[in-house]
Amino acid sequence: MEQEGFTSQHRMLGRAAAFAVFLLLIAYTVTLVPGFLSLKSPPDSIGDPYLSILELLIIVIAPLMVIVVIAIHAYASPETKAYSLTARAFMIIMASITCTVHFVILTVSRQIESAGFPWVSLFFSFNGRL
Repeated sequence: MEQEGFTSQHRMLGRAAAFAVFLLLIAYTVTLVPGFLSLKSPPDSIGDPYLSILELLIIVIAPLMVIVVIAIHAYASPETKAYSLTARAFMIIMASITCTVHFVILTVSRQIESAGFPWVSLFFSFNGRL
C-alpha cells in the first residue's frame, strides 16, 4: 500500500536507520555482556572501557530511532498521521533527553570527579548507593 508523499527515499532511509539500530543494539549487547562479567560483585557498576562504549552507542542509537519514527510518520495514512506525529514528538523528546544525559555522563561527570569532588558521583553515575 503506497501512501501519498511516501517515496522510495523515505523507505530506504527508514530501512537503513532501522537496520543500523538493530546492528548497534547487537553491538550494545556484545559490549554489555563482558561489562557484566567484569563486575567483582553485583552491586558494582560497569566500569571503563565498557561504560564509555555503551554510552557512545546510546548516543548514536537515539537519533537513528528518531529517523525510523520519521519514516513511519511519512508512511502513515492520513487517518493515523496524528498518532504518528505524536509518536514522533515523544521520540524526539526521548532522544534529546537521552543524548544529553549520556553526553554529560561521558564528559562533564568525569572532569568534575577528577577535579576532586567525590560527591559528584551522587549526581552523575548510575550507582544507586549513597
